[in-house]
Amino acid sequence: MKLKIGDIPKNKEFMLEENDWNILEEPCEDKFIIYGILFGILLAYFSYLLVESFFEIELRNLNIFFDIVFIVVPFHEFLHIICHPNFGLSDKTILGLHLRKLYFYVYYDGVITRNRMILVYLFPFFILSFCFLLILLIYRIDSEFILYIILANIIGSGLDLISALFIFVKVPENSIVRNYGFKTLWKKVSKFE
Repeated sequence: MKLKIGDIPKNKEFMLEENDWNILEEPCEDKFIIYGILFGILLAYFSYLLVESFFEIELRNLNIFFDIVFIVVPFHEFLHIICHPNFGLSDKTILGLHLRKLYFYVYYDGVITRNRMILVYLFPFFILSFCFLLILLIYRIDSEFILYIILANIIGSGLDLISALFIFVKVPENSIVRNYGFKTLWKKVSKFE
């Protein structure tokens, strides 16, 4: 695994024009990030309403929420990483921080299957939000702390969820996917090794 500060890297050795790669139609980076945050906030709001219909949990302390964000982000990114080939221990896995735009990212600079890329995007949401929400509801746990974890992760998962949806809807099932900077590329294959 490599660490990087700055923009999401573009592999200089990869030739975009070669090998019939298709560029997935997605919004530009800044718009995509804004859409992701807004979608995450909207989804977090509806999740809070769901929990509130079962419990009388009040979100009393926003300072705790912001502290939890700093705890959730590394776990969220770690959950992306372990879905990469070799559990993220490959030199193609990059953990980055964009200081100017204030976001963390995990990036795989290689080719993976469409379904694995969808898993990479969805896994943190599934573990830290969906599973925690089920535990909260099934076991009737009245915990403001767990609710903050769920909501912080949902907000942080907004872009991941939209990205997974774009790939699910627009990329054919028997395809391989790779990233090139902020762009997602794909091509249909008969078999991937």
